[in-house]
Order: sequence, then C-alpha cells, then structure tokens
Amino acid sequence: MDRWNIVGFFLAGLFNNSSYVIMIAGAKHISPSAVGFVYTANVLPSFLVKLTGPYWFHRVPYQTRIYTAAALMACSFFFVSLGQIMDNNLAVQLFGIVLGSVQSGFGEASFLALAAFFPSRLALTAWSSGTGFAGIFGYSWVIIFTVFIGTSFQLATLCALVLPLCFVFNYKMMITDPHIARDRILSSEGARAKSLSSDPDCDLSKLKTLSSDSDSSDSSTSNNDVELLLRSPSSAGSGSPSSGEDTTLQGVQAGDLSLAASRMTTRQRMRATLELWPFMVPLFVVYFAEYAMQSGVWAAIGFPVDSENARDLFYEYSNWMYQAGVLVSRSSGVLWQADLRALWTMPALQVAFLVFFLLNAYYMFWYSWSLLALCFCVGLLGGAVYVNGFALISEKVPPHLKEFSLSAASIADSIGIACANIAGIFIQKALYDYHDLSD
Repeated sequence: MDRWNIVGFFLAGLFNNSSYVIMIAGAKHISPSAVGFVYTANVLPSFLVKLTGPYWFHRVPYQTRIYTAAALMACSFFFVSLGQIMDNNLAVQLFGIVLGSVQSGFGEASFLALAAFFPSRLALTAWSSGTGFAGIFGYSWVIIFTVFIGTSFQLATLCALVLPLCFVFNYKMMITDPHIARDRILSSEGARAKSLSSDPDCDLSKLKTLSSDSDSSDSSTSNNDVELLLRSPSSAGSGSPSSGEDTTLQGVQAGDLSLAASRMTTRQRMRATLELWPFMVPLFVVYFAEYAMQSGVWAAIGFPVDSENARDLFYEYSNWMYQAGVLVSRSSGVLWQADLRALWTMPALQVAFLVFFLLNAYYMFWYSWSLLALCFCVGLLGGAVYVNGFALISEKVPPHLKEFSLSAASIADSIGIACANIAGIFIQKALYDYHDLSD
C-alpha cells in the first residue's frame, strides 16, 4: 500500500468525522441545558444507516456514496448555521445535525468496507488515525472561532462548508481506484438504463428487462458478471444457511470478492452479522461507557460546579483530552495488535471509569483539573478498541466476507453511542437536580 493511499485514508477519516465532532464540540452552543439531545440527533440517524446498510450498500457504487456523503455534510453545516441565525432555532439545527449524522455513518461504513480492497490493517489504521485526529481538529475548529477569534458558532459552521469539497477532492485524487467489479457493473447498467430512458422509441419493458438483455458488444465476462450481480437470492440454492452460502458464493471467492456481498441472501447477511459478536460486543460496551461520560457526566462537572462558565470550560477541555487519547490509540494499530482477550478487557476498564466519574460528579472526592488525565485515558481505551476491533475482523473473517463484515460491524459502536446519549440526558438531569444547577 503506497503512501498516497495511506494519506488518503487518513484524510478521509479526518474529513468524514469532522462534521460529527464539530456538532459535539458545539453542543453547548446549540442546546446548553440538554446536551444529550444534540448527541442523540448526532447518532441515531447514523445508527439507522449502519443498521440497514448491509442490505443495500452493495447496490450503490463507492463513488456515489462519497458524493452523497459530501452533499449531506454541506447541508448539515448550512442548516445548523441557519438555525443559529434564526434566533437559535433548535428544530432547524437538529435537522442539520441529523443530516450530518447520516453522512458520518454512511461515510464510515463505506470507507471501512473499502479498506477490504487494500492491505486492511494499514488502511484501517490510517482511517482510524484520521478519525482520531478529527476529534482534535473538530474541537480546535470550534475553539478557534468561538474563543480565540471571538466570533460565533454560526460562523464556525459556515466556514466549515469547505470541508465537503476537501472530502471529495481527497477521494478522487489521493485514493487509488481498486477497480471493483461490482461498481463497474452498476455504473455500466446505470448508463445503459439512462440511455434507454432518454430514447423516445424506448418502452418501459426494455428497462424492466435490462438486466437480462445482452448487448452484442458486451463480452461474455461482462454478461456473466451482470448475471452474478443481479441474480435473485431465491435462486441461489436451497437447504441450510451454511449450504446456501456455499452455493451462492461458489466461484466468487477466487474472483472479485466484491460480488460476494451482492449474492448473499438476507438470511446469510443476518447470520454473518450475528457471528461478529466477539468483536461487536466490546465496541458496544466501550462506546456506551465513554459517551455516557461525555454527554451526561462531564457536562455537569465544573470548578466550581455552580458556575455555568466553569462547566462549559471543563466540558470543552475534557472532550479535548478525550480526543487526544483517541488520536494516540487509533494511530497505534500497526504498532500494537490486541488479541481478543485484550479487546474484551479494555471495555471493562472503560465501565470502571464511568462508575468513577459518576460517583465523583455526585460526591466530589477528587474534584480538580487533574481529572483531565483520566479523560485522556478514556480516549485511549475507546480508540484502541475501535482500531483493533476492525483490524481483527479483517484478519479473522473469510476473505469473501471481509467487505461485508467491516461495514456490518460498524453498527456496534453506533448502538453503544445511541444508548449512551439517551442515558446521558437522564444522567445530566439527575446531576443538575442534585446540585441545583441550570443553564
């Protein structure tokens, strides 16, 4: 894997996750008294995309996915800025956050899957490192505009409209086209359908039977690929799920592995996803614990706690330290390779941090800026589970399931974050009520 692809995956992770982090960093500007609502709107749509994606991602070429994600990112920044202009209209801003959430989930699942067509651990480490740096970048972006320059969060989101352009430029110029057969077939069929639909002499029956038509200029290989891609799952075979998988995937494992995802039945997709539980459970737990801290506990800590400015300051710096830890650990995928035992140990430690911070926010037995060191450790654990979880998937699953599995497993962290953000709403309220606080 050449250095340009490594840089390309790094920048893809940076730009894709920046919109998500900018919204998290600006949560106090968007909804000061209910940060959990911002977190929830920033995660639930992404969760739905990742939940349904394994059943339709294979029908959308990677280039189309990237262009769509970039458009969603631009709309996200626009609507959040518009809501700020409209007397801090929360509904408009949440709509923009929802669009950004769809974008980040769509982009993440797509690039994780794309890593299957490159040396996976290198590509995944570069991607993970970029997403880790997105945390530093996103928080820096907001702090530079709102603290150092002294302008508004509205201007920060408007200036961020340059990021979608960078996202597309990086994909086109930095990452080598892996020549995925499925994408070539989809693009070819799309061009043929567009050509036929623009022909005034074309009737609807031609479009309906496009997949079974063979053009005299098509090669036999192209026709076979189309047949593989468009074959109905019901014709793939019968019997048990395992025998069905062997039948439908026969001949694909030795050829272009991108066609495997197109030939899997719904039952096979569900089974392949459930078999990833040794990697998905640690991802769920570690993300639930750390985001419950971020959206719930850390928003209610300050020195002194009854100062709104102090709470806002701790919220920003704690998340900054967390993101620094994420960057360090997500960049270590090549230097340190965790096994399954270590992958399961790290979430247990993260839960211990959650319990500690929750008790400390109530009883204040360790209440100083030195807590930031522990926030850094929380980031280390979360980032390490992310990069090693996906790297282990790429190494443990059969080659023909690698693309599908890397995409499908991304739902685990989104479920954890979604559950944590809902819990965070109640955690923050409980802490505010206990200390008689309000924003």
